[in-house]
Amino acid sequence: MKNLFILACLLISGSLHAQNFTTISSQNKTQHVAIDLPTVEADAELGNRSFYTCWVFQGFNTTSGTQPVISGNVSFRSSSLSNSDNSTSAAITTPWIQPMNGKISFRMRFDVSASQTRFMRLFYIPIDESIPDLQGEAVLLETVDLPSNTTTVSLYEFDIPEELLNQTVRFRISFNGNGGNNRAIVDDIVIPGNFASDPTFRCLPTRNQSDRDGDGIPDEEDDFPDDPARAYKSFITNAEYSTLKFEDLWPALGDYDFNDLVNDLRITKVTNATNDLVEMIIESRTRAIGAGFRNALGIELTGIQPNQVASVSGTILDGDLVRVSSNGLESNQTHATVILYDDAFKVLPRVGGGTGVNVETDRPMSEVTTQVITITFVPNTVNSRLLTMDMLNPFLIVNQDRGREVHLPGKQPTSLANPVLFGTGADNSALGTSNTYMTKEGSLPWAIWVNESVPYMIERERVTDGFLKLRDWANSGGNNSREWYADQPGNRNDAKIMIKRK
Repeated sequence: MKNLFILACLLISGSLHAQNFTTISSQNKTQHVAIDLPTVEADAELGNRSFYTCWVFQGFNTTSGTQPVISGNVSFRSSSLSNSDNSTSAAITTPWIQPMNGKISFRMRFDVSASQTRFMRLFYIPIDESIPDLQGEAVLLETVDLPSNTTTVSLYEFDIPEELLNQTVRFRISFNGNGGNNRAIVDDIVIPGNFASDPTFRCLPTRNQSDRDGDGIPDEEDDFPDDPARAYKSFITNAEYSTLKFEDLWPALGDYDFNDLVNDLRITKVTNATNDLVEMIIESRTRAIGAGFRNALGIELTGIQPNQVASVSGTILDGDLVRVSSNGLESNQTHATVILYDDAFKVLPRVGGGTGVNVETDRPMSEVTTQVITITFVPNTVNSRLLTMDMLNPFLIVNQDRGREVHLPGKQPTSLANPVLFGTGADNSALGTSNTYMTKEGSLPWAIWVNESVPYMIERERVTDGFLKLRDWANSGGNNSREWYADQPGNRNDAKIMIKRK
């Protein structure tokens, strides 16, 4: 067993040498006189095709004992050659290889004599970056008619085309016929070149790329080339921030200026080499507070369990509003819920008087800063596909009243919301349905999330008087006037909008 393991390791590394050879034939044996160059080989002597790392055997298995064998104790034996078109019904495909100058060689015979026509084809397979496994369409190099009425061993050699040298390709040898029951026996496959498959990562091509952290992702594709726990980062929201706006008098309609809290978010997810979530990074920029209420801001990660989160950092919670578990999430929630801050005035303080901040044109403006919240997940518990913008459920907590939550239309409240408030005042919510957080008349929302950074209303100006197509967008369920916020003719009345604070 120890010798078997050593030989398997040699095959993985491509360090066996027997290529660019001359051949000396003696009956059914061929001796290779090696010129010391790296090769990739398969001689069947490991006794099981699965031991040949990153090779693919379609319609082939190993044969030994009383079955026909070419050399040694074991050879590869095909299924019956009965398909004249399919190139993979009986085929052997190599790992990814960086071929060198020389010849592809192998020996083959049939197990019994037969009169049917047989032929063999040699293909190469290029890398195709548009396909997940990177395996492009096979390209035919050679077709050889085979003498089907003989069981004599023959040596086959094919020159490697010059244009494939220093590329990364796979080779495929396929055997076909038009009926009958005889089978191909193949042995001693040798290809000059370097093994270029990554056995630790789906046998994808390595392409001689550096991988400093050893996570199977080449450095040039790895956003964290020195961190084996992290591989990729991608934006869930717009890379240039998205804008949340709230009206905080829910379930009453209020003044409907939608500037009671204006918060820009940029949310990034970090994944490992197997596409599991490692971190979610929230960059929060509170731009305006058009209210005297001490409102809080939270985000529920719908569908993610609290025990799948290892830690949360960067939140601003020093009051009595929020109870926090040991991992930094809000306690007693069904889904993982993070409260970014418990009072908006802690992140955007007032300057120069006034009720709110950054909502009046004749008042000094407070500087907008960036708060960074990092959510770290328990390793290998959450696939990144679960975390999309649709799975994010941001909400406002009104004036330190934990049960009074304002969410986006169609979203559900968290476990800590007060159900008595729904369906009162102007609210038309039916919990458990998609009809939540919308007004009884006109289906207007109390919260809006635009996936880009947009301006907001001057204090005491109704949002529908500044963004003239917002009502049409809301009444249509989001089907009409989808760019109601954009600076386009007929969309906006800029005299009522804080244009300077985009």
